[in-house]
Amino acid sequence: MSSDPSASVLAARPVVATLEARGVDPAPVLRTAAISREALAAVENRLPVSSVLRLWEAGAQASHDASF
Repeated sequence: MSSDPSASVLAARPVVATLEARGVDPAPVLRTAAISREALAAVENRLPVSSVLRLWEAGAQASHDASF
């Protein structure tokens, strides 16, 4: 069993949905976080916490919204 902390994909999906709703392409943000769309597809998937944190940070930067 891995000792690396993980998070549900449900912690990452809102970033993609929000970027898409704002007309921002989430692909570069996903690449920055090393997360694939395929990884987000199944609700039972888990992602490294570090990747989810990078996703939120990159999403905020891409959205140009300090309140992201």
